[in-house]
Amino acid sequence: MSLEKGYSNNQQDRKMRQPGDALLGDEEPLAAADEQAVAPPAKRSTKEFVRLLLDLTAITPVILGSIHFDECPALPSLTTFLIVFGLTCVSMGVARFVTRAEHPYYRSRARGRVMQAGGMSVVLLSIWGAVLTFPHTHRLSTSAPDGDCARSVFLPGFLSSVLPIGITGLLLLVIFVVICVKKSRKAARGPSGYQEV
Repeated sequence: MSLEKGYSNNQQDRKMRQPGDALLGDEEPLAAADEQAVAPPAKRSTKEFVRLLLDLTAITPVILGSIHFDECPALPSLTTFLIVFGLTCVSMGVARFVTRAEHPYYRSRARGRVMQAGGMSVVLLSIWGAVLTFPHTHRLSTSAPDGDCARSVFLPGFLSSVLPIGITGLLLLVIFVVICVKKSRKAARGPSGYQEV
């Protein structure tokens, strides 16, 4: 009798689950929801244009690195990092806008995977910037001399490194928490898959 009741409750629980529950142990993967998504409309949304404008702000490191190219002899490759990092971010932003790769319809397809790989290139570039700037964080102090490296070069380089690394670290922390919650829910259900009381 108790097994029948547990089976009935389990069936009812499946009907009440939301799409986001897949992160916490639902049997239906998120990829299946992406496959069932409809193609995006031909007309682009305001959100896509706003995202493009935000991505285009990454041209700032390119401008600063070009204008002050010879103003950081202490870290000669820092301006090169600013230019490469900025161009990569802008290129990815334009490609994301043109291909609409972040739409659920394309997320699990080839163009979405290519953009995800491009996102990893930004993280790798930020590690390059971290290797250049993190050992010299004393230059962030207002009392530090900047004759051998202009702050208009060092500060953008430092921020371009710490922001992607910080965001990536936060995402990894969220994934770790989700995995822990998923395991705890499985343990609470027991080996039979039913909720233990």
